[in-house]
Amino acid sequence: MLAGIPLTEIAGTYTGNWGTMHLVFVGSEVRGAYSHRSGLLVGRIEGQLIRGTWCQAQADEGRSTTGAMEFRFTKRGEALSLDGRWTYADAPNEWRENWDIEHALVEDASLAHRAATASCP
Repeated sequence: MLAGIPLTEIAGTYTGNWGTMHLVFVGSEVRGAYSHRSGLLVGRIEGQLIRGTWCQAQADEGRSTTGAMEFRFTKRGEALSLDGRWTYADAPNEWRENWDIEHALVEDASLAHRAATASCP
């Protein structure tokens, strides 16, 4: 359970301001893959949050291709959403609050495949 929501409900495909993302759980570990710049993430459940690391194939000019992330989940009726924040590794105290996505009705099979083996340096 995470924020009172079973992990089986949280796992799956999401869409939002950074494209499409798929999450899978292995015990208390979460792995994910997202469409923006071929991104991956790996994290752990810590209390009511998922905390971990994101990494991607390329970054904005002069920026790191990895950093920290934190996800909070909420459920209103049947609607499940993720409120996320993230940093670049080269600016760990500059949190950006714009990783917000909604659970999708249709699974993205290619992202699900990448998520199952996701790892970040």
